[in-house]
Amino acid sequence: MKIAVILPSRSEALFDKTSKVIFGGANVQMYQIAKEFGQCDEVDCYTLIGDYETTNFDERDKFNLIKTFRDTDRIFVKFWKYHKKLQQLKPDAVLQRGLTAFSSLLAVYCKIYGISFVYMFASDTEAGGRYQESGKRARLFKWLLANARILITQNTY
Repeated sequence: MKIAVILPSRSEALFDKTSKVIFGGANVQMYQIAKEFGQCDEVDCYTLIGDYETTNFDERDKFNLIKTFRDTDRIFVKFWKYHKKLQQLKPDAVLQRGLTAFSSLLAVYCKIYGISFVYMFASDTEAGGRYQESGKRARLFKWLLANARILITQNTY
């Protein structure tokens, strides 16, 4: 089985010991998930990260890192770069956490291409269809709900 684990934005510090970027719990959780899958003989795990200039961390041998886009890229550029990577990798499943408009588009993309999209809500705010940082309503949220293969929450709310 091939799995692509998408690391949230601001994950740079997890892959570069010298980075000063502050990250959160969703970053750490996805890092741990990718690391565990990376050590499974039955799984080819690809860890999709931003196009960071430096990757310098102690557990490098436990990951198959795939650089994708820069944080400054526009959403359609990001989407195009992911399309190219996913077409090369041909994963059976894509795992993602952290609600963005990109998440909803990725859910639709995966459904069209027959890839199982697993979305993990990072907070109650996200489970309510709002972006965690701004609190604004996620306009494409229904696309995410309708097209994800599996939705995972951290509580029953």
